[in-house]
Parts: sequence; structure tokens; C-alpha cells
Amino acid sequence: DWPLDGAVYAFAMQADGKVLIGGSFAAIHDTPVTNLVRLNTDGSIDTTFKTALPSAVTGLAPGDSGTTYVGTGTGLLRLNADGTIDPDFQVDTGDGAVQTIANLGNGRLLIAGNFDQVEGMARPGLARLILATSVPRILNWIRIGPMVRLSVPTLQNKSYTLERTDSMGPAEWTPIET
Repeated sequence: DWPLDGAVYAFAMQADGKVLIGGSFAAIHDTPVTNLVRLNTDGSIDTTFKTALPSAVTGLAPGDSGTTYVGTGTGLLRLNADGTIDPDFQVDTGDGAVQTIANLGNGRLLIAGNFDQVEGMARPGLARLILATSVPRILNWIRIGPMVRLSVPTLQNKSYTLERTDSMGPAEWTPIET
């Protein structure tokens, strides 16, 4: 007997072995939950994780220090360890869903889905986010023939390092001399 009253679109395991299940549902085993639930390692509902997301959860990824990145039909949210929404972190993807989230470490996320833009910048289906403090930053690029022009929004009085890689793994990034 299926314990959820709706659909599951995403799941993720946290470092402590707890499992996050996201989708479009309102209850699990007749216990009210809204679109996201965390299960303890024994399969019971983690009642310390209190969240009620207004829209379906389409993607999940564990963050640092117990946080969780949550993809929705209109963007990306970050939840605190207790399940509350971090009001300082929200990424808008217009009317497209974030379906896959990869935490690359070192303050970098890779998101994919059926969106055309991220924070008003053209990003058809894929974006790499660089987290500067609590404000997500997006690497902008445009191909011009054999060259690529890069730019990134910056914060005043902060220093930045331009890096390159041949793959999207967390350890393969090397600084570019400017």
C-alpha cells in the first residue's frame, strides 16, 4: 500500500542517513505533510523537520550544515536544517522548474530543468550558481565564434577568482591568470 497520497518527483539522502522525499502530496501514512517530508533512518517521519512548501518539489540536494536545496516549479529555495525556508536565498527561474540540483561544493551549485532563464538571465535548461555569502551569483557566458565571453555579477569590496575546468567535478577547478 503506497503511503503517500500523491506523486514523488525527487528524493535525496542527507549525510546523517535521513531521507528527503519531495513531490506533490499532502500526507504520508495519514500524517499531514506538504510536498516534502524527511524520514529518519528507521523510516519514521522526522517530526523536527517542519516545512510546508506551497508548490510541488521537483528537485532536491543536501547542502552544507544540514541545509537542503529544493527545486520548485518557479525556482530554487534553501531550507534550514529544521525545514524552515531561508528567506535570504531564493533563485527565480520564471515559469520553469528546477528538476536536478548538484551541490558541487565550495559554494557552487549546478541546476538543470525546463527553465529558460535564471534571475532574468537567459539560461536555457542549465545554470551554474556561485554562492557569495547568502546571495546566489550566476556566471554569464556567451559564445562568439571560437571565443567565449564571461561575466559575473559581483559585490563591492569583494575579491574573485576566475577558474576553469574540463569537467564539472568539485576538485577539477583551476584558477586562470588574469
